Amino acid sequence: MAKKKETNLEIVDTSFNLDNLKGELKDFITLEIRKEYNEEIEKANRRLIKEKNKSLLWKNIFIVLLILVIGFLVYLMYKDGYFNRIFSNNSEKVIDVGDENNQNKQDNENKSSGKEEIKKPTFDELKKEYAHLLDNIYINEESDYIDNYYHGILSNELKNYLALNLIDFTSLSKEDDYNIIDADALRIKYNMIFNDTYKSENFDYDGNKIRYINKIDSYITASLLEKKKTNIVREIINIEVIDNQVVIETVEALIKDNGIYNILTKEKMEDEKSIIELKDKLTHVFYTFENENLVSLKENLE
Repeated sequence: MAKKKETNLEIVDTSFNLDNLKGELKDFITLEIRKEYNEEIEKANRRLIKEKNKSLLWKNIFIVLLILVIGFLVYLMYKDGYFNRIFSNNSEKVIDVGDENNQNKQDNENKSSGKEEIKKPTFDELKKEYAHLLDNIYINEESDYIDNYYHGILSNELKNYLALNLIDFTSLSKEDDYNIIDADALRIKYNMIFNDTYKSENFDYDGNKIRYINKIDSYITASLLEKKKTNIVREIINIEVIDNQVVIETVEALIKDNGIYNILTKEKMEDEKSIIELKDKLTHVFYTFENENLVSLKENLE
C-alpha cells in the first residue's frame, strides 16, 4: 500500500501595519502642505516687494519732480533779481545803535500812515534796463525827414523809413539796378518799432525813392539800396518810468570833420567839449515807449 505524501506549507504573514501607513501618509500630507504654504509665502513676499518697489519708484519720481520745481522757482527768483535785492538790503541795513529807536519810530509812523518806502532805481539801473529801446531808432543826417524827426512829426513816411533801417539789404530781391521789397517784410520790421497800424505808402530813403506797387504788394526802389552810416550821436541824460510808459531824454548832435554840430541849425560847437557839456546848445529829444514800442518823440516834454 502506497504511503501518503505529506506537504508542509509555510504561511507567510503578509499583513502590514496600518499605523505605519497612517504615519507615512500624515508625513506626506504635512510636507505637501508646508511646501504649498512656503510657495504661497514666497509669492506673497514677491508681491509685497514688487508693491514696495512701485511705491518707492513713485516716491523717487515725486521727489525728483519736486526738486525740479524748486530749482525752477529758484531760477526765476534769481533771474528776477530777488537774491540781489535781498543781499543788497542786508548789506545796506547798517543802523547805529543810538539811531535804532528813531528808525523804528519812523518805520512805525510810516506803517501807521500807510506809507511804505519804495527804493527808486538809479539812473544807471534805468539806463541798463531801457537804453536798448533806442537801438532801432536812428536816422541819417541827409534824410528828407530830418526836420520832421527832430520836431516830433512821426509821419507814415518817416515810420516806413525807420522800419526799413532794420532790413538787411543783402537779403532783398535784386533786379538789374533796383531792389524789390516785400510789403510783409517791411510790415514785420514796422511792428518791431511801432504799435499802430502799418500803412503801405511811398517814401524816400536817403535820396532813394521807394514806391509801393499795389498789384504785387511790394516796394520798388529807384536804385539799389545802400545803407549809410549815420553821423548823429546821442547821449541819454534822463529816464522816467510813468505808469506803463518809459520816457527817455537824449541830447543829440552831428559829429563830422572832428567837430560837433547842432543837427538842425548846423551851428558848430566849441572844440574840446563833450556832448554832455554842450547839452544846453544841442537838440534834446524825448522818446516815449509803451510796451517797448515807440509812441511819440518830442523836442520838449509837455
